[in-house]
Amino acid sequence: MASATTFVDQGDEVAVTAIVETMQQLFEAPELDPFTDQVRTTAVVDDIIDFLHARRLRRPPQVTLTLLLPAAEVRDGLAQEAAAALRRYAVHHLAEAKQALAISTFEGRARLPWGIVIAVAAIAVA
Repeated sequence: MASATTFVDQGDEVAVTAIVETMQQLFEAPELDPFTDQVRTTAVVDDIIDFLHARRLRRPPQVTLTLLLPAAEVRDGLAQEAAAALRRYAVHHLAEAKQALAISTFEGRARLPWGIVIAVAAIAVA
């Protein structure tokens, strides 16, 4: 079975090639069918995110995505639609990540005074 998503990492550039049956698989994983030789079991964006999470991103690479689709799925303007959808997904995903970070930071700062009190009490008892 061929890999559904392949990566070629050249440092500042990452080339991604993904085999998909429909454009929806860019964002949604197909349902697993254990009775077929299914190539894709994850969404393409999840594969890309997982790959980039495992990499140092001090200088984020330029990512180039090539989608291999069945001929029946290809139509005029599809590349532009996919690029626009990826941009919207990235904006939404980044906003969620920033919100989660803000919540975590707030909770950490709110609990810091209690942590200091407990640490001082533990030192005083010891």
